[in-house]
Amino acid sequence: MRSLGWFAVFAAAVVLPLALAWAVRGELWSNPTLAFGAACGWLAFALLAAEFGLVTRVRAAAAAFGSDALLLFHRAMAFAALALLAAHIVALAPGLPNPLASSALERWGALALWSLAALIALSLWRRQLRCAYELWLVSHRVLAAVVVLASFAHVWPLVTRDTLLRGPIVAGYTALALGALAWQRLVRPAWLARRAWEVVENRDEGASTRTLVVRAVGHAGLRFAPGQFVWLRTERRGLFAQEHPISIASSAQLDGGRTLELSIKALGDWSRELVPRMAPGERVRIDGPFGSFTPDGQPAERLVLVAGGIGITPMRSILLTMRDRGDRRPVTLFYAANRRARAVFASELEALRAELAFELVFVFEDPEPAQACERGLLSAEVLRRHLPQDLRFTQFFVCGPAPMMDAMERIAAQLGLPSRQLHTERFDMV
Repeated sequence: MRSLGWFAVFAAAVVLPLALAWAVRGELWSNPTLAFGAACGWLAFALLAAEFGLVTRVRAAAAAFGSDALLLFHRAMAFAALALLAAHIVALAPGLPNPLASSALERWGALALWSLAALIALSLWRRQLRCAYELWLVSHRVLAAVVVLASFAHVWPLVTRDTLLRGPIVAGYTALALGALAWQRLVRPAWLARRAWEVVENRDEGASTRTLVVRAVGHAGLRFAPGQFVWLRTERRGLFAQEHPISIASSAQLDGGRTLELSIKALGDWSRELVPRMAPGERVRIDGPFGSFTPDGQPAERLVLVAGGIGITPMRSILLTMRDRGDRRPVTLFYAANRRARAVFASELEALRAELAFELVFVFEDPEPAQACERGLLSAEVLRRHLPQDLRFTQFFVCGPAPMMDAMERIAAQLGLPSRQLHTERFDMV
């Protein structure tokens, strides 16, 4: 019901300008081609403004859908907005949009279209272009602001005679979009700066992974559910601040939320070069918690956790929290890695078997000859060998590299697992 409610709000926000424009329609709407073009334009304008609401980290919305689902929806709506803008231009002004056209109306419309196309292209091909994450993030926000402002400049002269559309709709939607951007980039960071965290330990876990232990400075800390993540903002380096989504690896019962453990794998310049150099006493900012990837509140008699790579971190949080709460429900963890040396927390997880009703199944692609593990890749056959036939009261949690996640969705279908019993968290943010 929460998901339906949030989706209804989003859909109403997108359709409202078109409905009002239709209600006060003029001569333009008597021509089917022009009416189609105008309708596409209004939908694109509202959709672009509403897009900002999807990335303002509203916890209630993230809890209803999951942060990764919101991101995928955000991407899909960007493509939809681009298609609507293109249809709007083809219907009303056929030809290649020219940002240097003599008409201000055409210039602003073309600027909005090309800026949105550039924004999407940079997001799709950032890695191929070797664009640093921080540089991409800044360009993404700048281009998004340009798209909204250009759309506003394009639409504003067209509604000079319709005060309802001009005031509450055109100006209001533009103000809400830019306000959401200002909240995310100015207001919230200023508030978080007053709730600092301090690094108290930087621990090498092996397998190219380090754990930052951070403690709240002058505040009560952070209450979170096991499996959730935070945005970690480190000290500015050069022109751009470093901000990344990191799963909490520690127990939700640890120190009342005043201490967090954040495990980070060396996957890029920030995690490979900056994180290992972070020393005790360094200040960081924590924004969160976010995500619905948690067994809390889920009706389950058994849990199945499937992890690959650094996807083990939310699973560690879940298992440690169950231990600290005295939760004795059966748990099976399938941990996929190339070999044991790449399986971070392997020894700690083995020790947990004495404290939980817990089966640990390693799945190694390149194991030692005599190693006790499943060999090869995760498959439905591997899961069937370790799970009961009746999975009706079992909840599955899956986190890892994208290929493994895609494979697990296919495996879930082979097992006949309903989507309501499968929970995933993807951290490929761009």
